[in-house]
Amino acid sequence: MADTTLATIVAHMRTVLEAAPFHFTPARDQFSHDRQPNGLLDSAYWIQDDGLASNRWLSNSSVARLDRVSVYVARKLKFNPVQEIDTLHDKLVDIERYLIQEAPDESYHVQLVARRVTRPAERDIAIGSVTLTVDYDFSEAVA
Repeated sequence: MADTTLATIVAHMRTVLEAAPFHFTPARDQFSHDRQPNGLLDSAYWIQDDGLASNRWLSNSSVARLDRVSVYVARKLKFNPVQEIDTLHDKLVDIERYLIQEAPDESYHVQLVARRVTRPAERDIAIGSVTLTVDYDFSEAVA
């Protein structure tokens, strides 16, 4: 793998999520859907850096990093929670598949850690998340 950075990887993930077949838009709030207009809720996402999981030296200035990243998407329940949550689960699996498939072309690898759906209290929405590990080579050389 060629050296890359987590910022470059997250930027590529955003490109995947904002293109077909998803056409998602970044949520107005970086860490929630709380400020998202109701009409745009189903198409909003945010990506959260869950931190460095491991770091392994490859050479004097190159390391193999394993970071955790989570992608969050929302779904309005529309008074039909069973069907909408099933749809959200299907969407999460699609996100997982696309992010895993696209990664090798960009010099990193992705593996699923967790996938879950939660419902915020007193809201008619569900929040789905896909947590992934991202394996990539990183240069620690000072430019």
